[in-house]
Amino acid sequence: MARDSRDVPASARRVVAAVAIQLVPLLGLLAAFTLAAAGWWAASGDAIPAQMFARLTVVAVVGLLGSFVVHELAHLGALRRIRSVESVRLERTAWRLSLHAQGRMTPRQIAAVAVAGPGACTLVGLALAVLAPGSTLPWWYLAHLVALVPPLGDGRALVLAMRAARRPHPTTTRRT
Repeated sequence: MARDSRDVPASARRVVAAVAIQLVPLLGLLAAFTLAAAGWWAASGDAIPAQMFARLTVVAVVGLLGSFVVHELAHLGALRRIRSVESVRLERTAWRLSLHAQGRMTPRQIAAVAVAGPGACTLVGLALAVLAPGSTLPWWYLAHLVALVPPLGDGRALVLAMRAARRPHPTTTRRT
């Protein structure tokens, strides 16, 4: 398989940067609206649009960007704890960001890695719900539970791990 130029060894710094790059179009649009709202405030004295976009910026950065960073870093952390995983590669395409382990993993390890991302986001979401009741931020994190639905990457990995575990002699699975 030809290596994509956006397929590189994974590190925490690269994961954070890749998530931010994935969201650049959305964050750029938000920045343009924020600047327009600030201009409106300067010209008219009406601060409401600027306040609205400032709040939206916080939600986009802390909620959207933050939740995806937590999700992917949790996968990376889980993969790094598995001794039989030789390396982890970060693949970024226009629509997705994926971590690919190279090495051997048991079905249980595959399932644990799949659950790690949504699980970490769920814990952060619950903590935010306690610390900031009434805020919309927890929902950005709790929404990552949807990633466990089988057609999506984490859900598909979980189903494959469960199928492999049901085989008479579940052996380690080579993941590349």
